[in-house]
Amino acid sequence: MANERKTEQLVRKHFEKFADKIVIEEQRSENAKINKLLQTASKKGIGQGYPEFIISFKENSDLLIVVECKAEVTKHESKNRLKYSEYAVDGALLYASYLSKSFDVIAIAVSGETMQSLKISHFLHLKSEKKATSKFDDKFLSAEDYLKGYENSEEKFRQDYNNLLEFTKELNSKLHTYKILESQRSLLISSILIALENKAFEKSYRVYNNAENLANFLTQTVSNELENTNIKGKKLSVIKR
Repeated sequence: MANERKTEQLVRKHFEKFADKIVIEEQRSENAKINKLLQTASKKGIGQGYPEFIISFKENSDLLIVVECKAEVTKHESKNRLKYSEYAVDGALLYASYLSKSFDVIAIAVSGETMQSLKISHFLHLKSEKKATSKFDDKFLSAEDYLKGYENSEEKFRQDYNNLLEFTKELNSKLHTYKILESQRSLLISSILIALENKAFEKSYRVYNNAENLANFLTQTVSNELENTNIKGKKLSVIKR
């Protein structure tokens, strides 16, 4: 008789190897935000629903992995992916669609009771996107490879690029409101980006309550960063001024 617990044990055994990088939760989460998103995610259309595993990354709180398991390989994926309670892919994509309202989600569907018979499908559903896309190979990856694959994916690049364009428009409008000349905006933004490459600045700029002190800190940080790239003397004085 098919036993889904065997499938879950295979999944658990794989991901437990990366406990230093991820947090593995089963059925429910300690994260109230996750639980709220899953309040109406029942596979049968009524009430709460939870995948077999919810995995979060210690280094990136924007990304989640959800895993849905089925004991029988014949229950891996339905033709239209709408039989959420019966098939692994269908259920994984359902949970990802709910969680993607606030997170980027890697949905993993797993079926089979042995490593030899195991069938695995991966999907990436980015935050606020309408659909998930097929991703990765048909085998388990390390936690680091999942994270790198997500961060370097075409889908994530496109999302980040579009978000950057929107942010740039907003920022340009805000700087215009503050009467910062167009010719000075690129210098200001470039300086901020250079300063943020400095780990000390990145960690401490938020604690500054005085605008003038923050401006001085920014200027000095940029000056230090440029000096480290061998920009010195008159050229550095001009930029700093």
